[in-house]
Amino acid sequence: MLQKRFLSVDYGQKRVGIAVSDPLNIIARGVGTLLNDQSFFEKFSSLIAEFDPQAIILGMPYMLSGDIGERAKEVMDFSNVLKEKFNLPIILWDERYTSKMAVEIMIISGTKKKNRAKKGNVDRISAAILLQDYLDSIASESVSRR
Repeated sequence: MLQKRFLSVDYGQKRVGIAVSDPLNIIARGVGTLLNDQSFFEKFSSLIAEFDPQAIILGMPYMLSGDIGERAKEVMDFSNVLKEKFNLPIILWDERYTSKMAVEIMIISGTKKKNRAKKGNVDRISAAILLQDYLDSIASESVSRR
């Protein structure tokens, strides 16, 4: 049965990685990166209109200790703006290690070094990893309820 998709956001001060789930909410795929500038919300609105998500999964940069640092406070402020502008549920999801995992995935997949150095690629893949982690968690939760 088709469901509404999820859209994930890997927030950064310069760029924002974006990923979306498939209509069955099984697989995440990176759809791109947006510059975090004055045009961000206009471009993000287009993605919201295109994918019509049921919620936004927003990467939360917890510290290694699990505490909330300055970057996490910035993400929480961004979360409030997203809620206000798009009236969608925002799910804060632990994004620790997603950038490192993204680089490792690019190395394993044979991505050339110059493409691995492009931060937009890391942000897009990080958003997909973040979303896939969320999708896997709701799938395992669904299975354990049976």
